[in-house]
Amino acid sequence: MNITFMVFVGIICATIARIILGMIWYSPGVFGTSWMKMVGIKDIKPKDGQMAIVGGVITSIIIAAMMSCFITRLGINSIWNGVLLGLSVWFGFVGTSNFGGVLWERRSISWFILTTGYEFIAYGLTGGIIAFFA
Repeated sequence: MNITFMVFVGIICATIARIILGMIWYSPGVFGTSWMKMVGIKDIKPKDGQMAIVGGVITSIIIAAMMSCFITRLGINSIWNGVLLGLSVWFGFVGTSNFGGVLWERRSISWFILTTGYEFIAYGLTGGIIAFFA
């Protein structure tokens, strides 16, 4: 198969995986209710929810595409190394940037763990999936 097609398939699969993970992670039965309390949201109006979902899909596509660029350029060809790259990207950029919320916005450590916990898993998952298709 054409490598460009496989990269595209990897980006789509990684995007879908991130969305499914987010749906589970932020569901009321898992962390959704706790997250809403932490950020002070009482309810989510359908229109706001739809816009957030569209934004989440777009950002997931961008993240997967950028991870694909990194994996391709670095010549990563194993799932494990893709996972490690994803976790490294999370640690170097996402986790450290989000910690600013604790330092400057006075967000709680619980908020940091909950929100970046999702990102930690999502970046590792994205890296692994993209590496599988690379």
